[in-house]
Order: sequence, then structure tokens, then C-alpha cells
Amino acid sequence: MGFPKPSNEIDLIEKYFAPLASSSDSSLGLLDDAALIKVPKKHELVVTKDVLVEEIHFLANDPPKSLAWKALAVNLSDLASMGAKPAYYTLGFAIPNHIKPDWIELFVKGLNEIQNKFEILLIGGDTIVTNGPITISVTAFGQIPESMAMKRSGASAGETIYMSGCIGGGYLGLRHLQENLFGLNNKFSDFCVERYQRPFPRVALGMALRDFATSATDISDGLVADLANICRTSSVSATIYADDVPLPNGVKQLIQNGCVNLNDLFSGGDDYELLFTAPASYDSRIKSLESKLDVKISSIGKIGSGPANLTFFGKGGKILDFDSMGYSHF
Repeated sequence: MGFPKPSNEIDLIEKYFAPLASSSDSSLGLLDDAALIKVPKKHELVVTKDVLVEEIHFLANDPPKSLAWKALAVNLSDLASMGAKPAYYTLGFAIPNHIKPDWIELFVKGLNEIQNKFEILLIGGDTIVTNGPITISVTAFGQIPESMAMKRSGASAGETIYMSGCIGGGYLGLRHLQENLFGLNNKFSDFCVERYQRPFPRVALGMALRDFATSATDISDGLVADLANICRTSSVSATIYADDVPLPNGVKQLIQNGCVNLNDLFSGGDDYELLFTAPASYDSRIKSLESKLDVKISSIGKIGSGPANLTFFGKGGKILDFDSMGYSHF
């Protein structure tokens, strides 16, 4: 049995997607042409969209449950970077003819898992059958008290640069799936593949940083590219001490073996950690969030005066040059 024809779109929505919207009054049961969104008083609506295309943003054989998780997670990461609380999302889905109902069922299970984890609800979307690749377009809506959103444009000279978690795992996970990069080291490879296929958006941390962070972004295109975005938008420079940037356990051996280098890890992308700046006076309060939220937070550098510029220092104060600025969407 092949995928239902376009004339069966209503049946498709009722069977697979309507249950994801059943707890939301805003969705109107997915029975109308649009949804209704109420924003609490003295709050703003934060809106973000990401499009994922097969063999550009994910591999053709990525598991459907993991793919669903990632499609929503990358949008939640954008909301987290602004300090927003997730509320709703819409889903645009272009599905090739060869996709079977079993695949759709697993995809929906993945959506159900992540939307329950982060308390966000489906309120609408669109589905079509295509002769092209799988294409997934998610628009996510979050809520935040007025004037509390963290932006890229608020960094000032003298502030500390922080990041959550570690970087490089997502890049290494993709490399492993493409090249079997780690050989028989199953524990390390499983960790990296998980980071690539199922990134964990730092929603709770983003909300907790509203009172401290002066600027923020998520690390989706790589540390180099995303820090450069803050510098350009804030008209500041940044100095990063490479030894202070946390990397996954086990990566040092790969570097020593010549499999990867810092350029790969700092520019590879798919990390979905938070990168933010704050005055040094908030350091102890920021570090206290580690135990409260069970997330590592590291200070990795300093913001300087403009013009916009990045400087990375390695061992012995050597300045590091990077060939790549990060993932490019074009």
C-alpha cells in the first residue's frame, strides 16, 4: 500500500495529526483553515521557522521518530535563545509517494514525544504529496513577558561569553553516519549520533537567563558563525580561549589521530547549545543554574569593543585561524 492520495488529506490529518492537537483549543481540532492564538496580557509572541530538506539537513535513512524530534527541536532551540516559553507549532509536510503509513506513524510518535516533553501543541499546517525529497517546515510560537526577549544585539564590551553543554557532537555524529568515523567505539559514536539526530533544546535555560543575559543565540551553524552574528549585530569584538570551549569526551583522541580538527568542531554546526553574554557580576548566579537545570555552563571568552571581529587563542596564546565560518544555507 502506497501513501494516501491527495484526496485523502482529510483522512490523513484525522488519523495521524489531529491527536497531536487534541489538547489545544487554539487548533480548533484542525477542522478550520486557520488557528486562533491568544497571547497572555503583557506578553509578546515569539515566532520562528525552520525548513528541513532530505539530504540537505538530514540523511535519507535517518529514523522517522528522530527526524520528527529534530524538526521540532531546532525550532524550540530558536525560542530558547530568546528566552521564550514554547506554546504552539504548525507543520508543513511534503511527503514523497514512496513513504508508507508505518513511516508516518513513527514520525507522529516522534512529534508526540517531543511536544509532550516541552509542552508545546500542534495547531495547524499543511500536507502534500511530492515527487521530490521529504521536506518538513515547522513554525513555532513562544510567549515571553514584554521587553524580556534576549536578542543578538545587546552585547557590550567587558562582558563574559558563556555557552551551555559542549560543541562538536552533532558534527561528529553526522560524520560517523557518513564515514563510520569512530570504528568500534560504540559508546562515543552513539552519543554523537544522538546529538546529531536528537538535539536537546535548552528551553529551561533560556527562560532562566532572561534576567542575566544581554545577548543570546543558539549554536546551530557552528560556534564561529553564530558568535560572529552576535558581534556583527552588537557591533562588538570577541576573544575566545579555545581550551575553555567544552568538547565531547573522547574527541581529543580523534584530534590526535588526525580525524578532525578544531576548525571542524568550532564550525561544524548542529550543536543547538545556547551562546550568550552577561556582565561578570552575574557569574555566580549563572553558574548556579548548572545544578538547578542539570546543564554545564562554561565561560569561554570576553566581549571587546568594536568593530565586529573574532579572535581565537589556542595553547600558548597562539592565534587560531579557521578556514570555515560555519554551515552555509546557500
